[in-house]
Amino acid sequence: MSALTVPDMNITDSIALVTGANRGLGREFTRQLLDGGAAAVYATARRIETLEPLRQEFGERVRPLLIDVTDGSTITTASKAARDVTLLINNAGVSTASDIVSGDLDKIRSEMETSFWERSG
Repeated sequence: MSALTVPDMNITDSIALVTGANRGLGREFTRQLLDGGAAAVYATARRIETLEPLRQEFGERVRPLLIDVTDGSTITTASKAARDVTLLINNAGVSTASDIVSGDLDKIRSEMETSFWERSG
């Protein structure tokens, strides 16, 4: 069996939108895109103030947007503000340490709402 290959993708001058950009993989996706030549990244989070460190690091190239992927109205508002997006990284999600049998059902419900049934606008 041959190895999977992915053709090079040119992100130079692209305008990206990264959900869940305030920490973890989302923050690193944002950094890598900007370091790799993207013109700008709409960095999104449920709490917009958590994006300030990225804004301080990259200045105007980071465009903070409020998006809660479980709230369709925030997605609609953000999509109107970010009409120039050419690349999407749909990264937002949550993870619980609960199992389905004995875990906290509210935490499990929140994980399912965010990671599986997130809205698309």
